[in-house]
Amino acid sequence: MSWSVDEALKEVVAEIVKGAGPLAVSKSIQADLAAGYRPDFEREYEAGADWRADRPKILPLAYLVGSLAAMLTVAGHARRESKVPTRVDRQQALAAAYIVSRGPCPTSEIVVQGKYCRDFPFTGGPVPLTHDPGPVERSAKSLALGLVKYLRAERE
Repeated sequence: MSWSVDEALKEVVAEIVKGAGPLAVSKSIQADLAAGYRPDFEREYEAGADWRADRPKILPLAYLVGSLAAMLTVAGHARRESKVPTRVDRQQALAAAYIVSRGPCPTSEIVVQGKYCRDFPFTGGPVPLTHDPGPVERSAKSLALGLVKYLRAERE
């Protein structure tokens, strides 16, 4: 095979981190997410999945996980704390991975931390070297950024 599970997981986690910006994702949360995805990625690798063909469908979902994790973190902090978060909460990161695995990535089983998902709509074209977020991802990120800006303005 022309890909490895470790390489694919690095790309997926990097997209999650990018999607969560401006909030940071700790190394331990990144490791937890990679560990949660690993069994499914290993199964797909053994079954002959083609990461180069599948990555344009999977990386946008990873970006969405990061954006959703940031939004959930900010919303949670807005309800219970006065300070604006700078890091994604572990619980929210895992919840975002679960929500995306159950929503835009339909599966026949529950995979708590996510899924190697080839079912996401994709129109084709070359595999991008760096992921360009689509409108859904940009909307999620804009919402998260808007919440951060609003909360910072409210605190000042």
